[in-house]
Amino acid sequence: QMKNPDELLRRAATRDSQMSMDVFIPCRVLVAEDTRAIQFMLTRMLTDSVTSLAVAENGEQAIAAVEKAAASGTPFDLVLMDMH
Repeated sequence: QMKNPDELLRRAATRDSQMSMDVFIPCRVLVAEDTRAIQFMLTRMLTDSVTSLAVAENGEQAIAAVEKAAASGTPFDLVLMDMH
């Protein structure tokens, strides 16, 4: 989902620790991670900093998500995954 630029500016201007952002990166990110705590942490860290964020619970789901996104014409710009 696309972020509203006015909302981003308002958050940056308020510098509220829960709402402010240090940087916004216009990209689509997929996090491939099986550990729920790490999924939660990365989601909290990235949600307000990127255009869109998706989470896959394993490598098989990640590959399917990458293929689906590419086929739909909206590929991921970045995939973050662990190596275990």
